[in-house]
Amino acid sequence: MTMMKCGHSANGKRKVENIWTDCCLICIGLDPKAKIIDEAPPDLNERKAKCSYFGSIPKGRSHESNYGCRRGNPCLCEQPSSDKLPFFEHKPNNEYDKFYCGCWGWN
Repeated sequence: MTMMKCGHSANGKRKVENIWTDCCLICIGLDPKAKIIDEAPPDLNERKAKCSYFGSIPKGRSHESNYGCRRGNPCLCEQPSSDKLPFFEHKPNNEYDKFYCGCWGWN
């Protein structure tokens, strides 16, 4: 998967002059780096990612975590960092990267 300069893995496409290119749909209207592919992706070895909602108690109707947390219990989802994790974001200045496990649902 392609990493973007905003820190997220590419999670969408945009059309520029009839050519589809990777982009970050999370940051596209907020950060110009959402349109720039990182030519030197980060080394994710030895890094961990925590769910963005780590420590919260999921109460959503459509709780669909594939990483082990259960509705009514605190989200404790932690995974080895990978650009294949949903909504992955590399946070080089933090101890942990971020992703979304689905604990609050996908809708």
